Amino acid sequence: MAYLRGGCEVRIVRDGVLPLPEVVLGCHGLQEGDLLALDVVTFRQAVEHFQKFQIRRSEAARLASLPIRIYSKLLATRYGFPTSEGFWPHLARFLSLPLTVIGAGGSLTIPPDVLALRQGERVRLRYAGEHSLSLGRD
Repeated sequence: MAYLRGGCEVRIVRDGVLPLPEVVLGCHGLQEGDLLALDVVTFRQAVEHFQKFQIRRSEAARLASLPIRIYSKLLATRYGFPTSEGFWPHLARFLSLPLTVIGAGGSLTIPPDVLALRQGERVRLRYAGEHSLSLGRD
């Protein structure tokens, strides 16, 4: 499956709304109403990392990818922790991030203060493991 190897390109049809392709929804078992977290902490750290190499902020933001975490997958991992105390920090971190839900037709709203998506722009979704995907610009 091409999505697992190199991701898939998506065209933004409405400002701030990311249409999730069927292959992405199916691969992650996602459906309308699923809760996702936009990992702005990791994204901003990546932007800062690129800036250390004298890369302009706008270019650094283009190079960095926004991790998108999947709530249902996080919950499924709770059984891997010997005690609930070990799981709570992971849940607290997830819930501290900006949250969004999958809307009708697999649409995902991304707030402009997290990552501005413009109509007509092309972005790339990449498989980042069973629990997440990443959104970036090529």
